[in-house]
Amino acid sequence: MQQLSNNIATAEALKKKRALLESFCGAEKINQITQSTLEQLRSNMITPAIARDLLEFISEIYSLEHKFPQ
Repeated sequence: MQQLSNNIATAEALKKKRALLESFCGAEKINQITQSTLEQLRSNMITPAIARDLLEFISEIYSLEHKFPQ
């Protein structure tokens, strides 16, 4: 029963995060980025744990590129 409660809480948190992202970027853009990223992760057989680290790494690089444009 606890697992079900955790899953529901996670789903609600993801809905809120998605709504926030959509308010900044638009639903269509979020859908396109999400689908293409998931397709790449699946086609390259990236595990969820590695995907999390990979996306965090990419986020850090992207942030640095905006902070220090070339």
